[in-house]
Amino acid sequence: MGKKPEKENPRKKKLQKVQSAAQQQKGKLYIIVACIALLVCGCCTKQQKRQKRDRKK
Repeated sequence: MGKKPEKENPRKKKLQKVQSAAQQQKGKLYIIVACIALLVCGCCTKQQKRQKRDRKK
């Protein structure tokens, strides 16, 4: 007579699922923040270069 495998606690399973979803959202948010930073910095840099080039003319 062997031991029956213990069932996972439903709360533990739900907690793991919620934690996984939170990690995915955190990763997506990081990517969005990085893209916005690149857009902002890229736009400023291009605009500054354009202004310098126009001043030289």
